[in-house]
Amino acid sequence: MTQKSKFGKRLAYLRIEHNLSQRAFATKIGFSQELQSQIESGKRSPSPAYVIAIDNAFQFSMEEGQEWHRAACLQIGWLI
Repeated sequence: MTQKSKFGKRLAYLRIEHNLSQRAFATKIGFSQELQSQIESGKRSPSPAYVIAIDNAFQFSMEEGQEWHRAACLQIGWLI
């Protein structure tokens, strides 16, 4: 499984965990449903702005935040 696929699955889990459709999730973070679908399916990588928008939209616990940031940084090529 590629990093894009792993990130997409994690992203879909986050969305479903918050009971949001792709469209509602994308609207909440200020991006299109088409982009949301492409990232979840592993067809596109998220931009740093996309990751920051998710951070700003959701209140993560410390543990969730660390896990989320690690996955996001690996996906967009930032090493932590």
